[in-house]
Amino acid sequence: MCGIAGFLDFNGTTERKTLVAMTDSLAHRGPDGAGYDYYSHGKVSIGLGHRRLSIIDLSTQAAQPMRRGDYSIVLNGEIYNYREIKDGLQSSNVGFETDSDTEVILAAFERWGPDCISRLRGMFAVVIYDHRRGIVHFFRDRLGVKPLFIYQWDGLLLFASELKAFHQHPGFEKKIDRSALSLYFRYGFVPEPECIFSNVRKLPPGSYLSLDLSNGEQRATTYWDASALARTTKTIHRPETELLEEIDSRLQTAFDYRMVADVPVGIFLSGGYDSSLVTAMLQKDRTEKLKTFTIGFESERYNEAHHARAVAEYLSTEHTALVCTEQDAQAIVADLPNYYDEPFADSSAIPTFLVSRLAAGSVKVALSSDGGDELFSGYSRNLRFQKIYRQLNNLPAPVAGILAGFAGWNAGRYANDLPRSVWWEKFAKVLRDNSLLSIIDAYPSFTSVNSLEYLMLAYPSEIINPQDKLRDKLRNIEDRFNGLLAYDYQSTLTNDMLVKVDRATMAASIEGREPMLDHELYEYLLSVPSAQKMKNGQLKYLLKKITHRYLPAAIMDRPKQGFGIPIGRWLKTDLRGLVEEHLNEQAIARYGLLHPQRTKETVNRLTNSKRDEPQLWLLLTFQMWCAKWL
Repeated sequence: MCGIAGFLDFNGTTERKTLVAMTDSLAHRGPDGAGYDYYSHGKVSIGLGHRRLSIIDLSTQAAQPMRRGDYSIVLNGEIYNYREIKDGLQSSNVGFETDSDTEVILAAFERWGPDCISRLRGMFAVVIYDHRRGIVHFFRDRLGVKPLFIYQWDGLLLFASELKAFHQHPGFEKKIDRSALSLYFRYGFVPEPECIFSNVRKLPPGSYLSLDLSNGEQRATTYWDASALARTTKTIHRPETELLEEIDSRLQTAFDYRMVADVPVGIFLSGGYDSSLVTAMLQKDRTEKLKTFTIGFESERYNEAHHARAVAEYLSTEHTALVCTEQDAQAIVADLPNYYDEPFADSSAIPTFLVSRLAAGSVKVALSSDGGDELFSGYSRNLRFQKIYRQLNNLPAPVAGILAGFAGWNAGRYANDLPRSVWWEKFAKVLRDNSLLSIIDAYPSFTSVNSLEYLMLAYPSEIINPQDKLRDKLRNIEDRFNGLLAYDYQSTLTNDMLVKVDRATMAASIEGREPMLDHELYEYLLSVPSAQKMKNGQLKYLLKKITHRYLPAAIMDRPKQGFGIPIGRWLKTDLRGLVEEHLNEQAIARYGLLHPQRTKETVNRLTNSKRDEPQLWLLLTFQMWCAKWL
């Protein structure tokens, strides 16, 4: 796991010291070493920078940037099946100088070219420079676990694991993309491939970009498409016993791969089904005790530490738990914009930071368990969506049309009242399009179009929303509920949860791995009918059946708890000072993006509400981001 940064400068003016500054801004992602390669190809200056967190082959020979023959590489991530690929190449008399997965990628590229990417099983963002042909290739893993940002403007291309590296280049223009800004206010994140800055994009998961240095031509290639697989995979109803055995085997394989490392590996253990299953399956055949980590809170409503302790004691792991005070958690808030260098409003980043720092005292790799809810249908909201879907489809079309018009009118009428306006807009949306995908897309909205037009100084005339495109791609899936799961998998999971874990673990200089996010597991589960995933209304039916093979049901059966904190209450009490600092009229006016008086009035209404409205955190995190990066 590492941080990568660099540039292709067709003007030939970027200096080596800029490459060093860009790369070293990511030192938290790789404190174990640094490398900077500077090349020229004709008039084009090329910089490849790498900050190293040593996980596989700890020797200096495995340092990056690495060159092998005509190819140079920088890699962020891990290739879990690199030994199998290496064995196959060695059987064809291919030699190696290291035991690193990085060199295996280079050797595979020598043999198969860009198509080698389809052989890799792991999480990665990779840049390969072909010196002889003058082509640079940018690759990203199938599920988007590892980030890769690309900026292009005026003959300059910058790339990096995090946006902060771009700020170190004098050619980077910090111009806000107002379409992306509106998406942030809707979802609490900017969905990929869009980015908060103009001329920046996130390389889509499962794709690569090839750029010819001789003429600047680019070719984008999709080598793995989660949406296309969801559309084309036929569901197969199998006997439950057969299904459970196959899933158990595939989970074991995926989990075992995530243990590949030359350093200690630990597990974030919440005590819920996903993390408990990962821990149980990995501990069962090991004599050494796995290291597990849990963060607890003083408030019982948010505290899962005792559940995790029960699982750890049953499995005999080496367990470390830390009960945090509210002051411990609140102290993280001011640091969030340093690491979430694109606006990001998931407050569960705070406990994720805390557990990452806890684990960093003992391990360099920590397994998280994101993806289980999306793969196996674990969200209770899915039951609500089905109920809403049935109710809407029982409405006569003329009645739905009249109600949609009334709801839309109210969304505009209450534009100055964020919570009320967004509620009416959601209602109007699902009345106009009563599909399951429309319902799940409306669910996470924090703001309405009317409220954004009211609050933003220049609301964009056109908004590019990747979520709309994703919804359209998945609309005609025969198993509608599987379509909903596929949307959730590619939407909130990719843009929110994976971003949260990547930045939080990297801030603590540890590698976060996602054992549930295995592309072969994903492909198999697409063929499982949703009726078997959520049987008789029981969430996570299959995953729970498998978990009960390893852990007693008495330990596991309890209501699902989210990884949350009482952020709404804090903003009105202990953190009110931050609200007053960043959301006063002068602070709002400073960036020319939001209407100062209207936004301040909205903040006052949210602060004085008897309910904990999420829009207050949404506005505060944005203003704090502006203070750091604009």
